Amino acid sequence: MFDALEGVLAGECRTEKRMMLDVAVHDERGESFECSVLNDVVINRGNYSRMVDLETVVDGQYLTTYRADVSSSQRRRVHGLFAFGGGPIVLPVLNTIILNPICPHTLTNRPVILPETAVLKVVLWTREAGPP
Repeated sequence: MFDALEGVLAGECRTEKRMMLDVAVHDERGESFECSVLNDVVINRGNYSRMVDLETVVDGQYLTTYRADVSSSQRRRVHGLFAFGGGPIVLPVLNTIILNPICPHTLTNRPVILPETAVLKVVLWTREAGPP
C-alpha cells in the first residue's frame, strides 16, 4: 500500500474522474444528513422486521413503489449481480445513475437507468406507518 501511495504522490499513477452522488437523508423528526458518495447508496429495512415500500420519484415525477431494498448507484459491479437480479453493468465513463431493486419481491421490478442530472427522491414507509 505504501509503495502505491508513494507512486500516487509522485504523479506516477493514472487517475480518472468519476461522477459522485449527492445524498440527503431526512427523517420524520426533521433531522437530516448530507454527504457525497462515489459508488452507491443503499436504502434498506434497517431495524424493520416487516416489509417496507420505497416510493420513488424522479425529477418530481412518480416512478414506482418498490417492495424491496433499493440501491442507487453510479455503476453496478459484478459482485451485485446475484442480489440485484442480473442488473446492468455500465461502463464507468458513462455518467448514469442506476436505480436497482435489491432482492425484489416481484419480477416486474427491473433496474432503471437515469441520466446523471436526475434528482431521485425515495420515501421509505411501512405498513404500520402508512404512506408518506
